[in-house]
Amino acid sequence: MRRPWTSKITLVAAGLTLVAPTALLSTGSATAVAPPAAPINVEVTDVGWQQVTLEWDHGSSQVPWIYRIDNLTTGDVWAVSGSATSARVTRLDPGQTYVLTLKAADVYASSDVVEVTVTTAAMPHVDPPSGLEVVDVAWNGVDLAWQPSPDDQLVSYEVIDVDRDRIAAVVDASRTTAHLKLQPGQTYQFAVRAARAQIDGQQVHSVLTDNVTVTTPEQTIESPRNLRADSDGGGVTLTWQRPEHLDFPTAEVEYLLFDGNALETIVIARGQQTLQQVIPSITPGDHEYTVRVRYRYGAPPMGSAVSPPSSPVQVTRAPSTDTVSPEPPDRLRNIVDCTTGAQDYALEGASDDTSPLESLRYQGVRFDSRTSSFYVNPDGFDESRTGSLVGTPLVGLDHRFRIRAVDQAGNRSETVELPLGQEEFIGC
Repeated sequence: MRRPWTSKITLVAAGLTLVAPTALLSTGSATAVAPPAAPINVEVTDVGWQQVTLEWDHGSSQVPWIYRIDNLTTGDVWAVSGSATSARVTRLDPGQTYVLTLKAADVYASSDVVEVTVTTAAMPHVDPPSGLEVVDVAWNGVDLAWQPSPDDQLVSYEVIDVDRDRIAAVVDASRTTAHLKLQPGQTYQFAVRAARAQIDGQQVHSVLTDNVTVTTPEQTIESPRNLRADSDGGGVTLTWQRPEHLDFPTAEVEYLLFDGNALETIVIARGQQTLQQVIPSITPGDHEYTVRVRYRYGAPPMGSAVSPPSSPVQVTRAPSTDTVSPEPPDRLRNIVDCTTGAQDYALEGASDDTSPLESLRYQGVRFDSRTSSFYVNPDGFDESRTGSLVGTPLVGLDHRFRIRAVDQAGNRSETVELPLGQEEFIGC
């Protein structure tokens, strides 16, 4: 198996640009251009297990433009300066035979090729580990264990993802276990090898253990528990407990709070047993709240599934004679204090048929790309008309903010996206 960290890459000497040959004309006819002389005394020196060195002499006193080396076995190509008389051929496997060709070239023609065959040295022996086994597997990961290598000069063990041809994990030589983060509902093959310190600048490995096959089950997450609602007539306080079992109890998770089918907010938490969210103003009428949980991106499980909803709770806000939604703001001014560097905002243009401007509140609305839904930032349910931009829950995307207005009856305006305009400077 080719080492997983290597790949076939064509290397060309810096600054060299190939130019298409051009016929030289003399008195109306093409003039032949002699190709450069082929290199002589070509030999292979310094044979290692991952690289060899080619050396040669110039075929004439005329130095060519470049020398080109082709590894006919792998398809790799190297180009070095025409003044060079040696080159290192790398990315080779131990104990393998390769056919190499060397030729001189300029922008018009190439010399005859000189072909050499070389067999790389065998890699120095490293005792491999043994007895690789699967200790435990879940939808989000697997635990592997193996018997140690008897080699006393190891620096690490490398767990190889065989199907994907990559190193999945590197653990210290003192350990013989590894935990791997996996995706749910996937099949993997793993093997382990021992690694010694570099010798002559080359990494030395043992052969691989036998493979083990791992198939992860589909992801499952339990629902949050004991959702409760306490209403004050205008708003509601929701309290719930995390699922009875989490695969990673200290990982950050997202609690998705729904009002019916609408995503109301996402509460991010780490480790808390009991969670609470205050919604200071809800619209008149009946509400049915539920909460779900999912792991955040980058959390250990790496899955994207969402739990089933919790048991619902019902909340009703009495009907109001005010049934007209307010008009949203149409301007978001940025006020910069050049002396202190502080930035304040001011929302303008909102209005309501029954409520004075001072009584309107604002909500900072986010977009959740994982559900294609908008929701209110938990800290952004109750924003004032003016305030400081530093630390505010209003969320900007390229300095644009999604905002809606809420009147005293709980009626909500449409959500608008406003650019942040730097329109006023103080002390500048």
